[in-house]
Amino acid sequence: MNYILFTREVMVATDAAKLGVIPTNELLSEELIAEIPNVGVLVHPDDYKLMLAAENIVGESDNVWRLIYKKGNKRDQLIELRQQSDVGQYPNWEAVVPNYDTPTEAKEKIALNAEHLALLQKALGSNSLKLTFHEGNKPIKVEAKDTGRYGIIMPVLLW
Repeated sequence: MNYILFTREVMVATDAAKLGVIPTNELLSEELIAEIPNVGVLVHPDDYKLMLAAENIVGESDNVWRLIYKKGNKRDQLIELRQQSDVGQYPNWEAVVPNYDTPTEAKEKIALNAEHLALLQKALGSNSLKLTFHEGNKPIKVEAKDTGRYGIIMPVLLW
């Protein structure tokens, strides 16, 4: 993953083989979400790992967030936010997610990369997953049944 996209609605992370989508309100406060520009912001994966350990995150400026940790554990840190105009266009992740409202019967035999599925399961934080298949070599939607978080993984066509 080069960068993680935060919009007011969702956080999106992808490495081209799998994609994870989590509602932003599960990760950030309403005040911080309101500060995210319409085009979203990009966070480096190393900074995202620091965010996970923070007790609170507050906006310092248009392109800086302050990570606040529990007293005595770690000093507060600043992380720099990037814009797509700085680092390049983030992949159009919505274009690769098929319409799962109208499933069709698959005619091809497919397989899943078990390692990708396990990594996505860990990222979604759930042991109960719902897999929605679509025709052909289209992405498979993997949804955490208890939280509604979802991601997609690409199938492998079998001949």
